[in-house]
Amino acid sequence: MLIKKNLSRRKKNNIYTDTENILTPSKVRWGFYIPYVDCSQQQVLSIINCFLGILEYTESVKKIKQKNNLQKQNIRIMKKLCTIVIIIIVCMTINGKAQITNVKLDDQVTLDRAYVGFLGGGAFGIDTVSFLGSVDIGAAATYRPAGWLAFSGLGVYKIDTKNSTAHFWTQINPHKKVTISVGYMGTLASEQRPKKVTNDDQFITFTANNVPGGTYNIKIVADSVGKFGFGICVAYRNNKLKDINFQSLEYQAMLKYNWMKISGWYGSDKKFGSALKIDFPRVSNITSWRQDQVLANFFCLKLGKKKDYQFISDNGYDFRTKTLVRSETGFLKTFESPNIANSFCIGGLFGITYKHETKSINAYVFIHPSPKHK
Repeated sequence: MLIKKNLSRRKKNNIYTDTENILTPSKVRWGFYIPYVDCSQQQVLSIINCFLGILEYTESVKKIKQKNNLQKQNIRIMKKLCTIVIIIIVCMTINGKAQITNVKLDDQVTLDRAYVGFLGGGAFGIDTVSFLGSVDIGAAATYRPAGWLAFSGLGVYKIDTKNSTAHFWTQINPHKKVTISVGYMGTLASEQRPKKVTNDDQFITFTANNVPGGTYNIKIVADSVGKFGFGICVAYRNNKLKDINFQSLEYQAMLKYNWMKISGWYGSDKKFGSALKIDFPRVSNITSWRQDQVLANFFCLKLGKKKDYQFISDNGYDFRTKTLVRSETGFLKTFESPNIANSFCIGGLFGITYKHETKSINAYVFIHPSPKHK
């Protein structure tokens, strides 16, 4: 920054003034006084330029410090905001549902389930914040013209993704402990996934989602409730790979005994798979495995005298990429209110989990009406 050299040496109150640019105290760029000294004009200009340079350097240092302080302050604010948002989402994110089960419409038709559910949640990472929400509407019904014959169907529509699922099948009971089912429905392995038209299906875990879903199949099950049972199944799948449709057969078998149930399958791709479920009063676990693809496991431990605290862990490992593609661990707290108007009560749960693959904290709240206490 240079000062014009047309500078007069007129002394006035010990202040040099520029007769052309009128460098008075009120109009000096940086607002400072230049004391009178007996030196050449070039020396005066050098001193002024040096002083202005020092001021500019000082200002630039201040700006850098302010920028660093602002970054540190933003980090502190971000941490506080994350904490506040987590608390807010735990209090305000709601997963609500209304479900009706086993309603006799007449002597032959039963409304098995009618469901409306809303699921909301939030994931809070170091750099990102995301929210999820889904709305499911569904119903399942059975028409039984005879004690040994039944026709069943169900449908689910997901409003947020605009996806729909429909199952229809025929069930024949040649014996009270033997069931033959034919149609588009869940396979033997699919029975270890949550039932359709339920809140568990809407909030399905990674492990359960890796068990094969419904398709065209025929299955025969011999079942003694609570003790021993087995079954076989042949399924037909119309698969799609890289825009190419191809058909394949899948063979399944199931065996259960009291607290354990295991199913296995073998497809036209010459790959095996299996799902094992263990269920005790306080501990439940399901493991799903697909040869050369994925190994997944979901574990739940119920704590407390009322079993109202749950420790959960849902994990999955991909053999193809050799990476942990899923790992979510956390705690849930279930609750249930007293009877309301002697007709129903309010139940649900809330929880906090950590998801490894997204490096985020997830918050959930689940509220739903429940049958009244006896």
